[in-house]
Amino acid sequence: MQFIQRTKKNLHILLLLAGVLAGVILITLVVRSKDTEMRQELLAQARAIDLALDWGSMYADISAQHEASIMLETPSIEAYRMRIANICSVYSGCRAVYLMRQNSKKQIYFLIDSSPKTSTLYIVPGTIYKEANDALYTVFNTNQMVVHGPEKDRWGTWMSAFVPHVLPNQSMMVVGIDIEASDWNKALLKSAIVPLLATLAFLGLMMFYLSMWRTKHQQNLSLAQSHSQLLKLSHEDALTGLPNRRYFDDKLEQMTAEAARSGVSFTVIYLDLDKFKQVNDTLGHMVGDELLRSVAERLKAVLRAEDTVARLAGDEFAMLLPRIASQDEAELVAHKIISTIASPAVLQNHELIATASAGIAVYSDTLNSSYKLLRAADEALYTAKNSGANRYYFYQALPL
Repeated sequence: MQFIQRTKKNLHILLLLAGVLAGVILITLVVRSKDTEMRQELLAQARAIDLALDWGSMYADISAQHEASIMLETPSIEAYRMRIANICSVYSGCRAVYLMRQNSKKQIYFLIDSSPKTSTLYIVPGTIYKEANDALYTVFNTNQMVVHGPEKDRWGTWMSAFVPHVLPNQSMMVVGIDIEASDWNKALLKSAIVPLLATLAFLGLMMFYLSMWRTKHQQNLSLAQSHSQLLKLSHEDALTGLPNRRYFDDKLEQMTAEAARSGVSFTVIYLDLDKFKQVNDTLGHMVGDELLRSVAERLKAVLRAEDTVARLAGDEFAMLLPRIASQDEAELVAHKIISTIASPAVLQNHELIATASAGIAVYSDTLNSSYKLLRAADEALYTAKNSGANRYYFYQALPL
């Protein structure tokens, strides 16, 4: 039952995902179909080029130049180059047509290339094809036609078709044709446009209905978020991001009530920066604000996750330390706080050494209300201030 309810609740998302998946499958099938079609067309072009070559007149010259090491740019070779160049020009997108052979070392080399001799793409007869791929070796080894690519070599990135041709002496040549891979990819992209538009139209319709459903839901959610945000702002100090006095007072009331029920004490620490007004007067309020933010971060770093630190007003901070019920435990925390704040800090290009004074009160049978605890901590704070500052005092305790 829960599964059905959850499915109904998220039905719009499921339909949207189904639409995306269907669109991806449709586009993939169309592109693959187009790719297969173009590969067949390219292979047909390569076969047509093979049939169009005058192999009878070329046979004697080709047979005489069997090894790459003795390949020459003879007049007859140049005539064949011009012929296959004319054949290449007939086919749209044709970059080059070329003939290749293998020497006794099984190296593939170029015999004729249709590119103009002035072109940087021109390959001199006899050049070893060092970038020959596995598909090309497969043609020589199996006598099977192959379409391969996209393949990148030193001349660019191409789609290639290779067609083997067995000469009368049983040796083999391979006819190759290259077309720019960018043209190939453009054709695939064009084939994907129609299914892509259909998918986008479907998704657009789904998004329209989804937006209508979400509008009402969003209105309710916005109201809840606004309420939550207002509640957060009402309990947060804008400058430091710490809880403010209102939050601190509420938390203290809760902890006091809990201590009365459980008998587990806690500690309250009041803290005030020494000579903070002097910082504002001499260095400006921007530096003073940076100092307050720095103190807030240091206090959060010193205290435990379960402790509460709040900024009450100005340079006054207060802390609640659950389960710290003895003077010795509180002293360790207070010492760490005073030492941490006294560490040098660089603020607005000014190096400052700030100090603070703290007053400490521990929940007890006599300090058993929030009012008594706050008053006790406040009195201890002023005792610390009047005794030279940069120190801490416990309520009704001798200086430590």
